[in-house]
Amino acid sequence: MKQIGYYIGAAAIALGAFTSCTLDAENYTEKSTQNFPKTKNDIAQGLAGIYQNLNKATATPQTTFLFYSHLASDEVLGGGGPNDKLMQAMDLLMNFGTDMTNEFFIQRYIGINRANSLLDALKNMQLNATEKAQADGEARFLRAYYYYELASMYGRIPLTITSEAAKPVQATPAQIWGQILLDLKTAIDEMPAQNTSTTRIGT
Repeated sequence: MKQIGYYIGAAAIALGAFTSCTLDAENYTEKSTQNFPKTKNDIAQGLAGIYQNLNKATATPQTTFLFYSHLASDEVLGGGGPNDKLMQAMDLLMNFGTDMTNEFFIQRYIGINRANSLLDALKNMQLNATEKAQADGEARFLRAYYYYELASMYGRIPLTITSEAAKPVQATPAQIWGQILLDLKTAIDEMPAQNTSTTRIGT
């Protein structure tokens, strides 16, 4: 019994020592909002991430706005075989499953979130004015593009223009389209007529 009590006591002491110390440490291998972006190369990587999401958004016909808009119009026929439920549903403006456009929705908000994160970070970064305007303008244009497709597809959608944690608000069409136009106008006004940035990933 004494030996068992000894082991229990030792385990309790070890557990107390383990839980009382802190394991907080800076992660040098993963990017987070605390350590990224910090440099011009980080900005290039951030922009590449927003552009890269276009690949996801258009990876298959079922995730493209062009596909949906053509099927919903009188310009093309849904066609396909008897198992092409999604294509037929869009052609006939019917519902096939509660998440039939889930991937469309998700990929565009991923792009918007990446754009918001970069735009928030750019506010506090010390960069050449031209390079900063170029990056800010590109991020705003891409955010406007993603919102354009979401608004065209769904009408009313949540509108977020910051990376700060907050509950998204269902915006009115006027608010959504107003933000799209504002982003595009800002991008036009601030971006140089010719991209003079020499920033490239890995440089």
